[in-house]
Amino acid sequence: MEKPNGDHPAGAAETKQDNSNLKAIAGANPLVAQALNQIQQNEGAYQMERLGLANRSSTGGKDTKRSRARRGCTAAFSYVKVVGQTLRSNLWVPVLVFILFGLMCGLGLWGVIAAADNEADKRRNTAIGAAQDAAKGFEIQLRETFIPMFTMDILVRQNPDWDHWNASFDSTAAELLGKVTNGSLWNIQLQPHGVNTRIHPYRTEDYDQIYPPKGPLDILQDPIRRAGALSIIRSRDIGVNGPLYLV
Repeated sequence: MEKPNGDHPAGAAETKQDNSNLKAIAGANPLVAQALNQIQQNEGAYQMERLGLANRSSTGGKDTKRSRARRGCTAAFSYVKVVGQTLRSNLWVPVLVFILFGLMCGLGLWGVIAAADNEADKRRNTAIGAAQDAAKGFEIQLRETFIPMFTMDILVRQNPDWDHWNASFDSTAAELLGKVTNGSLWNIQLQPHGVNTRIHPYRTEDYDQIYPPKGPLDILQDPIRRAGALSIIRSRDIGVNGPLYLV
């Protein structure tokens, strides 16, 4: 027996009769109507899918990459749209993020600058302290250097006898040099009328300052020392002559 189908007149009549019966039942029962509607939608989707497959088969699959790219662009646009809508509806979120970012950058920059300034101040204070210590040490050493001069001045004023100083100069000079820091004074010289006659401590390089043919040294005839020596003699007080290049 031949099975009726949609292409045969009898099959078409039976299909129409079945549809009429279903519509009648659907009109009487809402659940049947909803199921019928869903079946029709599924059938339409199935037909569209078949049509799409036929089209892709006829073109040999050339639109596959294009359709994928189109779907990717559509998804990206949808994502951007959702993000934009979220930001517009919650505008305080990006504002708060930018404010926090600015505060973090500002605090970080302030911390770097503060640390650099602190390090610079520390180094500056260290340098100032070292300079002050060196200046104080030089001041103390300079005062110690002048102690033998002041002491010798007092002793000579108390006893200006030449024979006494000619005999006791070395012992007195050695005692005075022992009162100062080692190296503060190179030597002490006895120069009556500007002529260098005694040096303590005596070293071999001092020979030309005392003995001929170059010695003894007469500072009143020395063009470098003469002006300073005469100025000290006229003041009748302790003075400093120099600077002098001794080497």
